[in-house]
Amino acid sequence: MLKYFIKFLISAILVTWLFQRGLIDIEYVKEIISNTQILGLCLLIFLFQAILSSLRFLFILKSSHIHSISFFKALCLNQVGLFFNTFLPGSVSGDFFKAYYLKDHAETDYQKSIILSLSDRIIGLAGLLLLIFLGSIYLNYNTTVNVELIFYSMSAVIFFSIVGLLILVKYKAFFRLHFKSKKSDSPLKTKIRLALKTLLNVIARPRILLVNISISLFIQIANVAIFYLLNKAIFPDSFNPLLLISIVPIASFVSGLPLSFSGIGVTHVALQGLLSQYGVNDGANMFNAYLIVMIIYNFFGIFPFIFLKKEK
Repeated sequence: MLKYFIKFLISAILVTWLFQRGLIDIEYVKEIISNTQILGLCLLIFLFQAILSSLRFLFILKSSHIHSISFFKALCLNQVGLFFNTFLPGSVSGDFFKAYYLKDHAETDYQKSIILSLSDRIIGLAGLLLLIFLGSIYLNYNTTVNVELIFYSMSAVIFFSIVGLLILVKYKAFFRLHFKSKKSDSPLKTKIRLALKTLLNVIARPRILLVNISISLFIQIANVAIFYLLNKAIFPDSFNPLLLISIVPIASFVSGLPLSFSGIGVTHVALQGLLSQYGVNDGANMFNAYLIVMIIYNFFGIFPFIFLKKEK
């Protein structure tokens, strides 16, 4: 309970500070909400992201030999996860609800459902890190701001991830044998083996993994498109969209860190600070508008929640 209070306090302090400095303008959000064309396009892109995310989750389920979940149910499960991620404290709260309903509808155990839900999030993170890496290349060669730390950090992450994947693929049979449960195992050891075996099924299939990471990359690019539309609605003579492709993923990464309540405040400051380096002073307003549109979309997750609950 204390950690949630601290997160809420951090969010409140940062948002108050941004207001006091005049970096958050409520009129900006009002103008976005009143622009039904832009609002509708943004909501459609959120839906497109949800469809891609559900397709990725479906591939993950099939790689773990779960074939009883249809695309529609995968979409419902993802929408439920988004709904609870928005309205409950904790950055992965929705994943546990998603796993809970997956357990019932796929007739599998809760632990495996959690591992599969978290695997989906990890692969989503892989797409985000890849876009940060590509964006750092653009920033490094097309701007005067030094981003070498980001570039080399992402290069190291990608290099070691590829090496780890090659080892898993090469010695897949060896790992599968050692992850197999034994009668002599304690309950804890059995759970650890099951978790590792589930993860192995998800990541040790290069073609499926590559498809899933590609889907994650498109999801992140779609996310950038939402920010671009929100900015374009207020400032028609907008800046280079490649700048947003390079900056927004970094802010998205920051929003996923367990520093504040749903990334509020921390992400405002991050986007404001990053874009201000390139002469753009509306980063906090841009994220504020994005947050409102995201909440509007995620609220519709209540309907899949009711549907899944009825079918339970």
